[in-house]
Amino acid sequence: MKPAARTLLLSLALVAACRRERAAVTEIPKTPRGLPEHVDPGDNPTTLAKVTLGRFLFFDPRMSTTDFMSCADCHREDHGWAGRDSKSVNAIGKRTRRKALSAANAAYPTTFTWNGRADTLEGVISVGWSQLGMTDEEVIAKKLDGIPEYHALFEKAFGAPPTGLRIRQAVAAYLRVVKVGDSPYDRFMAGDTSALGEPAKRGLNAFNTLGCPSCHAPPLFSDWKFHNAGVGLADDDDQGRFEHTKVEEDRKRFRTPSLRNVANTGPWFHDGSAAALEDAIALMASGGVDNPRLDPQFKRRTPTPSEVAELKAFLLSLSGTPTFEAPKTLPGGRPRT
Repeated sequence: MKPAARTLLLSLALVAACRRERAAVTEIPKTPRGLPEHVDPGDNPTTLAKVTLGRFLFFDPRMSTTDFMSCADCHREDHGWAGRDSKSVNAIGKRTRRKALSAANAAYPTTFTWNGRADTLEGVISVGWSQLGMTDEEVIAKKLDGIPEYHALFEKAFGAPPTGLRIRQAVAAYLRVVKVGDSPYDRFMAGDTSALGEPAKRGLNAFNTLGCPSCHAPPLFSDWKFHNAGVGLADDDDQGRFEHTKVEEDRKRFRTPSLRNVANTGPWFHDGSAAALEDAIALMASGGVDNPRLDPQFKRRTPTPSEVAELKAFLLSLSGTPTFEAPKTLPGGRPRT
């Protein structure tokens, strides 16, 4: 095909995609109030073309081997971008061992997954992609390249056709700008004293007094480190950080989850063992579950019902507004399911 004809076909494919997508991405959203600017990795700078492409890929079940499951099925926008069950069912019908962490504000962590086996966002996308039954990235890349609109989107984003690496880079570029901020807490910290009610203000004071920021440090409310809080002690099949490091002290240590949007992401903890937010708060405020490797930062105490209620009111104030909505249709005219 002559270059001019090829360019015309690619342009027509992009126009078709934009016409079908009513909520098309027209600019990279600004970072919401309360969140810091993120720093791109040197080998994958964020561009509008990558973000546009990655947004489609994140919600597209054709990223799976079965064509019926997408990344968004485990990281649900209507559930704080986290899993809604204690364990997810992957594309081949197998239950995962841990609850899916929130994909919101993924630009900021310095460690990824509950046990830290991925140290970059691009790396953790490979981990998640495997849950879609993916065993060969290039098979999926070839499938996507057979969809003219996807071929055009990759050409615009990378100047080249799909590959496994470019797919991961596009999804990572999108997730780096999926941010949830401008919460009542953020508005309160910016000077709007009416943004928090009195129970939430007391909860904020209790949060600080109890030393919670030592692990859940603002503004992201995580230290991205690994701690043993005694959760999941009876599960011999999940040894947490130890499985990655083989360091004995790391048994049953799991990464600190961010508390932003935590009210929307239940059930809570890596094993989903807390069905109610109050249960999770009470366990952590009491100093975790006693065991020989309990993190020394946790102090034994008995929280009062009013403390738990006030801490919950504060945590509710950390729910904000996301920068993106899901696309209504996908390349090739496929409706999003």
